[in-house]
Amino acid sequence: MSYSPPNSDSANWQPHTGKAQYDISVVRPINPAIEWVKGVLFPFDFTRWLTLTVPVFLLFCAEGGGGTGGNFRTGGPPGPAGGPGGTGLDDFPAQVHDYLSNNMGTVILVGVVVLALITLVAALVQFLASRAEFIHLENMITGIPAFSEPWSRLGSLANSLFLFRMAVFAVSLLVYIPLTIMVFFQFVSFLEGNDSQEMFSLLMGFFIKVIGLLLILSPIFLAFLLVGLFTQDFVIPIMYRRNVGVMRAWGVFWSLLMSNKSTFAIYVLFRAVIGVVVGIIMGFLGCLLTLACCIAWIPVVGQMAYLPLYGFRRIYTVLYLEQFGPDWEIFRRDYALPPDNYEGPPMGYQY
Repeated sequence: MSYSPPNSDSANWQPHTGKAQYDISVVRPINPAIEWVKGVLFPFDFTRWLTLTVPVFLLFCAEGGGGTGGNFRTGGPPGPAGGPGGTGLDDFPAQVHDYLSNNMGTVILVGVVVLALITLVAALVQFLASRAEFIHLENMITGIPAFSEPWSRLGSLANSLFLFRMAVFAVSLLVYIPLTIMVFFQFVSFLEGNDSQEMFSLLMGFFIKVIGLLLILSPIFLAFLLVGLFTQDFVIPIMYRRNVGVMRAWGVFWSLLMSNKSTFAIYVLFRAVIGVVVGIIMGFLGCLLTLACCIAWIPVVGQMAYLPLYGFRRIYTVLYLEQFGPDWEIFRRDYALPPDNYEGPPMGYQY
């Protein structure tokens, strides 16, 4: 079965005007994106949806959607609070301080091991997510449900994205590790020789210092956020369309970004709104699926309900980028989607 994209009348889409300056809108791509995703996903077919959901499942896990969000409780050793030999709240800071002072080597070793495990898990997650990004993009653009074949064919692009994301992760560690160490020693100094009657004021001082440090570093955090956002929304489609590595695609996108700073600033704000709305819908669906015999906990099947949301987010960013002119086309809506024996994306046609 082949699927046809929405025509320009039903989607209210005017892609290119031929003017030197294009009219860029964050709202205009919404309806065409919805129509396109509807054309790809419906009529509903379980096997088709299941295949299309496999990369979505990997992205869902990489974004932290698979977490349980459980709370952790800590209990003190037995004994009446404040009693002889007890471990009441008044003694807790001193006990923590003594433990850290006497076991600093162990604490450092545990920290190194935890960091190594985090790095290994992050590498595995990002490797799978990088493959899933391109598979999901192609699935939604072509309407062809496939996984194993594009996994291999798009592997070089995915590897480039993976190495870039791990490099960003390594750079982020240069910020987060010193920050964690500074907060840790601030906490140790807070515990050192404190009078329990001054606990509240000292605790408030500790939090004020930490918040102040976070505010100072907020531009760095914002930079990491924007790099991740622009990579996912625009650099990945550019890589896919032009069949280039991540750094070359970033160079192409950077020139566009620098020429349209205010336009992309509006996009970031609107994208945040979309993220909040999508997050609320996903949370609601997650609650419903959990109540429905814990369907949300079933891998892939539990994420099928999220497929339209992920599909909309992916196609919306592609259509937004295409507003900048023919050089930024990812796919052509005037072409019907290819038949089921399709062998690859239309990377070869000229602009």
